[in-house]
Amino acid sequence: RLGAMGLVLETGSQRVSVVGNIVRDVSGTGIRVGNLDPAPSDADAVEDIVVRNNYVRETGRELFDNAAIFLGYVRRTIVEHNEIDDAPYTGISLGWGWSLTPTVARDNRIAQNLVHHVMRRLLDGGGIYTLSTQEGSVLEGNYLHDVMNVHAGLYFDQGSQHYAARGNILASVPNWYLLQPVVEPHARDIVLEGNFADTTNAYCCGGLGCCTDPSWGNTIDGTTTFAPGAWPAPAAAIMTAAGLEPAYADQRARVLRIEAEDFILGGEGVGHHDLTPGNAGVAATRTAYREMEGADVYAGWGPSGDHWLGYTQTGEWTRYLADVRSSGMHTLTFYVGTQSATDAIAVTIDGAAPIRVPLPDTGSWG
Repeated sequence: RLGAMGLVLETGSQRVSVVGNIVRDVSGTGIRVGNLDPAPSDADAVEDIVVRNNYVRETGRELFDNAAIFLGYVRRTIVEHNEIDDAPYTGISLGWGWSLTPTVARDNRIAQNLVHHVMRRLLDGGGIYTLSTQEGSVLEGNYLHDVMNVHAGLYFDQGSQHYAARGNILASVPNWYLLQPVVEPHARDIVLEGNFADTTNAYCCGGLGCCTDPSWGNTIDGTTTFAPGAWPAPAAAIMTAAGLEPAYADQRARVLRIEAEDFILGGEGVGHHDLTPGNAGVAATRTAYREMEGADVYAGWGPSGDHWLGYTQTGEWTRYLADVRSSGMHTLTFYVGTQSATDAIAVTIDGAAPIRVPLPDTGSWG
C-alpha cells in the first residue's frame, strides 16, 4: 500500500539486479528504471540493469497513468520472466522523448514476460509500449493477453525506431500491433517477425499514411493468426516459457482473480454473447467501459472493483483467459448477486461439457 512507486533506479544506477520480488498494491509505477532526461555523461547513465522474475500486480491504484514497469533512458537493460497483472495503464513502457534523435537508450531486451489484464482504465497505451529511437532493442517471446482498452498489444508510438519484435504471443487484444501513423515522427524501421496473434486487427494507417509504406522501412513478416484459444504448438511453447520461471513460481498469488467485465475481446459470439442490443448498463450509469461491445457492463462500487457485469439472461455467456500454471485441485469462486433461489451459472473449461453451479438467493442484485 505504498503511496508512490515500488522501486526506483535513477541517475548513475549501473549493474543492478532486481530479481524475485513481489510488488503489489502501489499508487504509481511498480518498478521504474531510468530518468526522463538523457544522461549528461556515461557516469550518470542508467545501464546494465536486470529486472527478472518479479511479480508486479495492482499498480497505479491512484496514479492511473503509471506503467507497471517503466524504463526511461536506459542502456543494456534486460527485463525478462516477469509477470504483470491488473494495471490501469501500460504493462511495460520502454523509452522516452518522442524523438528520432539517438540517445543513451539502446540495446535493451524485453523478453519472456507474461503481461495480462492491463489497460483496464486508461486509453492510448499497450501491453508493451515504446517511444523514440533505440538501436538494438528487442521484444521477444513475451505473452500478452487481455489488453483491455484500445490501442494495442505491441504499441510503437512516436519516434519509435530500430526496435525488433519476434516470437511474441498476442491474445485478446484490440490490435496486435500499432505502428504510430498519426503524429510525426511516425514509427519507422521496426521489425515484426514470427509473432502469433488471435486477431488480424492492426493499427497501421493514419493521417501520415500507412506503416507498410516502403519509405517507412518497417518489416512485418511471418505472422501466425489463430482462433481464440486454438494455440498453435509453437505458440503454446512460448506461452509456457513466459512469465516467472519455476524457481520463482511461488511468488505468484494463490488466487487468480479475473473481473467479470474483463471477458476476452473479439466481440459478439467470440468474447461474449448478449441477447439484447446495446449495453443496458450504460443507460443506467453512463459508464464508458467497453460500452461499444454490447455486453451489459456498468459502474459498480464494492469488493468487485470499478465495474460489474449485469442484466444477465439465460443463454448469455462470457469467455475468459485464465493462466493456471500448476496441476492439482483448483477451486472456482464466483462473486455474484441474485434475488432468485433458482439461478445458476454454467461453467465450461477448455471446451469440456458445462457444469451447472447453483447460486443462492443473496437478497440483492448488487
